[in-house]
Amino acid sequence: MKKIPEYRHLGRVTAVIAIDAHAGQQKLLGIMRFLNERIPRGEDKWALSLMYSHVAITAAELRRAKRQGVKGIIILDYPSEETIGLVARSGIPCVVETTERLHNDDSSHKEHKGHKGFANSSIVRIICDARELAREAAQNLVVRQSFASFGFVGTIFGESWSHERGAFFQEALAERGHECAIFKSRRGNLGAWLAALPRPAAICAANDSTARDVANSALAQGLRIPDDIAILGIDDDPMFCLSASPELSSVVQDFESCGFQAAEALQRLMDGDTSGPHLLRYGARGVSIRESTLSSSPHADFVQKALDWIDANACSYIGAADVARALGVSRRILDLRFRELLRTTVHAVLRERRLEEVKLLLSTTDMTVGRITEQCGFTSAGHLKNLFRRTFGCSMRDWRKAAK
Repeated sequence: MKKIPEYRHLGRVTAVIAIDAHAGQQKLLGIMRFLNERIPRGEDKWALSLMYSHVAITAAELRRAKRQGVKGIIILDYPSEETIGLVARSGIPCVVETTERLHNDDSSHKEHKGHKGFANSSIVRIICDARELAREAAQNLVVRQSFASFGFVGTIFGESWSHERGAFFQEALAERGHECAIFKSRRGNLGAWLAALPRPAAICAANDSTARDVANSALAQGLRIPDDIAILGIDDDPMFCLSASPELSSVVQDFESCGFQAAEALQRLMDGDTSGPHLLRYGARGVSIRESTLSSSPHADFVQKALDWIDANACSYIGAADVARALGVSRRILDLRFRELLRTTVHAVLRERRLEEVKLLLSTTDMTVGRITEQCGFTSAGHLKNLFRRTFGCSMRDWRKAAK
């Protein structure tokens, strides 16, 4: 008879995830993928229990969790500063999803600086890269067609992450030479605001639920989608995108990566290793194109395909000629399409992508400048240093110090 293997128990883990939503389901899938791929055979895959809201995390609940032997906590539910403080004081290793604003808020760091959790580096934060989502949205809309105006509509409650996405979307469009109107108050008349925009207009909504509200308001004003108003959401939640009429295009967030990275970081903390990064990020995986942004430009899909290839290969030692070769067109045609639709060059886009990766590595790793130079496809550390200073107005060292 085959002997049944004995499993070593790796510990009880509590995960706070709203699994009734698409994002939560994908995050949980990422956690399970980590357990299946990274935990060696012959070891238990955690004793995992789920909570559906961080509101349930109280001081009494944390004391009970310690008595019951909970070894780690994952909170992927944007908890408040108070909740993060409670977990920090408990000393239980934790990975917590938070917004860029909350991470950068000095008051939260000052408030909890002396707590055991922060002092012992038992908390890792994971952040959705709002700038990357906004860049993906702006890039996709700009290549769809030549719009007369652009706008952003935030959520009805005006959460901080919604404001972040709006600010970064406005910034990304400004870099491409476009202005962006922002709908300031959801108590105002959204339909009238949409109708007043120069047409054709392109709207980015903070999430898919808001995008559906935008679509309903536009249709109520007699506006045609996408001919008068093109609409792009964020999250790619099928419950909202596929139930809308017309179906909504949306930026695809890499929620599964969020769950995977969170589980990986928590396992490291539970193993007693606090030397790794304590700030993680996840971003976008492209855009799902549906009826709400179908392009009238015959070249938009071609340019989008080129951008996708650049995103995947930018940090290799490639140039514009390599992009043209991969797409099967001449360098002249490639440059022409980029200037027509993006008002920029292939070389400039490659440089932008590489510099974004440089900033990410500076803020999340301790790599040397030489290693970052190689990792991001630059041929000379001196050239990279000069380019970084010209582009961002500070040295790489100063950027890293500020990010840390």
